[in-house]
Amino acid sequence: MMHCEFVIPGPPVPKARARYSGSGRGGFYTPEKTKEAESDIDILFHEAVGLGLVEDKKSHFGVGCIFYTKDRRKLDVDNLLKLVLDGINGLWGDDSQVWGLYATRYVDKDNPRTEVRIWTLEE
Repeated sequence: MMHCEFVIPGPPVPKARARYSGSGRGGFYTPEKTKEAESDIDILFHEAVGLGLVEDKKSHFGVGCIFYTKDRRKLDVDNLLKLVLDGINGLWGDDSQVWGLYATRYVDKDNPRTEVRIWTLEE
């Protein structure tokens, strides 16, 4: 049974769409800000679970996020959640193992952050 909680400090970052560059890079690429945010999430997640994490390819998981933003500017909660899910590496074999999600957003201009909770769902 897995249960983990951690906080991602700073303003929540939405998952940016892949970009296309026909010149130079050729093809699609992930924007740098998205790559950096996913890497930060991966580090914080692994710090929270500690050593010995073994990828689980059989269980189903629930993931919950509370996003605290600086203001009420337009942000899609689904894109905020997608970045968190894509940033978590090594827990599940495939995103299809995530069977439960919740996400909510509040304003906290003094302490923007994302609170993440992950748990194993019972069969």
